[in-house]
Amino acid sequence: MKQSTRERSRYVIGIDLGTTNSAIAYIDTRKHPTGGVDAIQPLAIPQLIAEGKIAERQGLPSFLYLSSGHELPAGSLDLPWADKRDFAVGEFACMQGAKVPGRLVSSAKSWLCHTGVDRKAPILPWGEVEEIPKRSPVEASALYLKHMRDAWNQAMAGGDPANRFEEQELILTVPASFDEVARELTLEAATKADLVHVTLLEEPQAAFYSWIARYEADWDKMIGPGTVILICDIGGGTTDFTLICVKEGQGGPVPERMAVGEHLLLGGDNMDLALARLVESRMLGNSDKRLDSLRWHILTSLCRSAKEKLLGDGRPQGVPISLPGRGRGIVAGALSDSLSLEDVQDTIINGFFPYIQRDEMPVRGNVLGIQEWGLPFAPDPVIPRHLAAFLKKHRTRKSEASQIEDLPARLPALERQTDTLLLRPDAILFNGGVFTPSILEERVVEILSGWFSKDGDPRRPVVLDNDLFTLAVARGAAYYGMVRRGRGVRIVGGSPRSYYVRFVPTDMTKEEPGQISAVCVMPRGMEEGEEVEIEFPVFKVLTNQPVSFSLYSSNSRTGDQLGKVLALFEDSLFQLPPIYTVLRFGKKGVVRKIPVCLCARLTEIGTLELSCHSRETDHRWRLQFKVRPDVSEGTEGKIRSRGKSEEVSISEKSIVRALKTLTVAFGAEKPHSDNQVTPATVMKVLRNDLGMNKENWPVPVLRRLSDQLLRKPEHQKKNARHEERWLNLAGFCLRPGYGHTGDDYRMRQIWKLYHTGVIFSRDKQCRLEWWILWRRVAGGLNQSQQMTLFRDLSPVLLPGKKKETKQHRVSPPERTEMWRTTANLERLPVDIKEEIGKTLIKHIGTSRGEGLNMWVLSRIGSRIPLYGHLNAVVPVKTITGWIKQILETEWRKPNQTAFYLVHMACFTGDRERDLDVNLRDRIKERLWGLGDGERLAERLYEVVSLSASEQGCVFGEGLPEGLHLAE
Repeated sequence: MKQSTRERSRYVIGIDLGTTNSAIAYIDTRKHPTGGVDAIQPLAIPQLIAEGKIAERQGLPSFLYLSSGHELPAGSLDLPWADKRDFAVGEFACMQGAKVPGRLVSSAKSWLCHTGVDRKAPILPWGEVEEIPKRSPVEASALYLKHMRDAWNQAMAGGDPANRFEEQELILTVPASFDEVARELTLEAATKADLVHVTLLEEPQAAFYSWIARYEADWDKMIGPGTVILICDIGGGTTDFTLICVKEGQGGPVPERMAVGEHLLLGGDNMDLALARLVESRMLGNSDKRLDSLRWHILTSLCRSAKEKLLGDGRPQGVPISLPGRGRGIVAGALSDSLSLEDVQDTIINGFFPYIQRDEMPVRGNVLGIQEWGLPFAPDPVIPRHLAAFLKKHRTRKSEASQIEDLPARLPALERQTDTLLLRPDAILFNGGVFTPSILEERVVEILSGWFSKDGDPRRPVVLDNDLFTLAVARGAAYYGMVRRGRGVRIVGGSPRSYYVRFVPTDMTKEEPGQISAVCVMPRGMEEGEEVEIEFPVFKVLTNQPVSFSLYSSNSRTGDQLGKVLALFEDSLFQLPPIYTVLRFGKKGVVRKIPVCLCARLTEIGTLELSCHSRETDHRWRLQFKVRPDVSEGTEGKIRSRGKSEEVSISEKSIVRALKTLTVAFGAEKPHSDNQVTPATVMKVLRNDLGMNKENWPVPVLRRLSDQLLRKPEHQKKNARHEERWLNLAGFCLRPGYGHTGDDYRMRQIWKLYHTGVIFSRDKQCRLEWWILWRRVAGGLNQSQQMTLFRDLSPVLLPGKKKETKQHRVSPPERTEMWRTTANLERLPVDIKEEIGKTLIKHIGTSRGEGLNMWVLSRIGSRIPLYGHLNAVVPVKTITGWIKQILETEWRKPNQTAFYLVHMACFTGDRERDLDVNLRDRIKERLWGLGDGERLAERLYEVVSLSASEQGCVFGEGLPEGLHLAE
């Protein structure tokens, strides 16, 4: 937003787009040109509170109800500014959704940061929903913003276009821990709501701005220089920790943000789910049985409502919980229980805020968090452990303090920090709906006091009062809008993270195991709009061919200077999506190495922009890291590269020799007599060049070999043997098509070959290697490309499809590879997967069906895809039918069949994907007596990591050295 546009708008508007509740606050700069606490006003938002009934509320509950069109009277969802609507947002949406949970969208904000799904796809409500079109998390967020926009225009615009919501300066808040992708998607939702003049502000800062606004005249007397403030912000979906230190500035005390915490999907939603689990266990007699997804959503909504009543002003001793029946049996019949105040306090206080020792850290690793809604909640629900880890991580020790540029300004705070384990906050500001009952505030204060008490001194942090949790963030955002105009108290500190670019180490930059060589391109604390250029060290890059820049960030390192060359431990950094681009230089496109310098800029929304400048010419290249990979974000979370210390080391000399071997084997030049390399011998020569078998070649080496093969793929046309070997090697070196920097670029290059097809199409081995190639790299193809593959495969594999004229007959080995390729097309739509499964299930129980077909079926019907999005998983209803049919057959290969069957039935923790416990019990009985039956049975009831051999069995062959399935 341009400065002139900001100053021109009459209103400054703060928007709290919350997980469970949203709100608006504003300042009329015409009436209050200097701002001030009295100038900040909340907007009462008109919304449906019942069928056809509209009223104003201070907030807008962040719920979306999607009507089927016939369960409500015509016009009952209309608003003054919109009629004939088939959806509602706000209070009525929440109420109606409690009755019909299959049509309720909730926690859209949490879904914005879920990398395991396509956040732009219509996936909500989560699970199997009939009759209504779903909405994406981005679209749901946009509908909340549109409602607030239209409500404002109805109440405040007064027919003047200049006063419309979209023409004002808008401050939209996000969790401090939101990554670049989630921030981008939030801005995309704003754009869908036609909001252009948007600036993002982190919610904990907004809460602190709200406190400053309230005490603007004497805030610095309440928290003087040296005071460390902890902002503990726990809302419906996330837990955010932020540290602010008050330092002495030139004009007086200045609040400076010191640190922000990691992203924690942990909040009020988790507490509602925990209460629902408690009631469910009592309703069902503490058995292993679980409610179906629909009744579970109803129960969760009832528990949320009961919790609010029990912790509200009236505080009844108990609230009855009743579920209507849905059929026969204990799980389907009518069920009832109640929630007491003791239940709520014990579950929330002792479950989420227990007293712990200060050295207790969060449980890490493959631990199942609450996954009931398909969301990847934090594995460890104990919030004090996360707080202890945060305070430990940001404890500034003397050795680090000596590197801080503005040490004198921070010295009062550091000198008082005598604790050697945790940073001790002097004051704490609570925010978020979770702290509405004051008992939770008191519990956190008691925990902190217990950690730091010494010699009878309790050292209780001062609690900065927050008068209204539901409006604090919106009020603070409005105040920040005035700060941007030069009025009010600004929180300084700039970027809460430092950023680094990795480079190839030299003799002068030795790395220890687990370390990487990197240069600091943005120091922590860099201010918005600031731009810096790194003159030293000098980088050299190759032009006119793909180059990559691996980016890392840290929210805990302090004192790293711009351009400083460092050896950093990789496990202490957060790896960002990489930059992968081609630096175009010169008209002829010749590859040459040129010296460059890097330039970095922190944008107004807190993201990093990098550019690359030639030191010899005026060339400048904008470098953007890929916050949305071309294939999908879900891919990156399922396959990970192992750290450097786990990879096999191969010398650069050996790699160059191997690249030369490929040039001789497939290049245009004729080999020298002393260097004969043929398609038949190329693999043997490569093994000798690299000094190890091909199964052990690490991913970076494989990708360099693939780059060499892709450089001039036309050389595969020499003869059938060249094409056969080229296809085999290309697929082997590119498998699984994702997981390494630049794989999306490589996939674009190799996809160009698909429409060309097999050159020597009459050769059976060439046709076979063709499908092996696409099976190996299918994970790197987008949905459209996978659909293209399937359209070419289906006439051969599926009955009833129109048979296309072919120049050759499909051989059995070729048909096998075609099926194996189909199995790896995880991005196919659900209806097509069901069609494939329908064909395969017919052969179960036959010799043909128990081997290849069973493996393909297990991949198509997997509960946990290797790389695909969770929203493309085949529904439970369909899988249940398949599994029942498999259980009724005789298993010719019991151990193999059992493994594949369990892959379709394994426990995920997500009720929308998990099979009924009775069916899982039947599978367990069938596993009895098998060699690996006990381990397989564990996967039916617990989340269990696959071994390396099991990963290879699922994938179809071993993954490259350096890649493994993420836990």
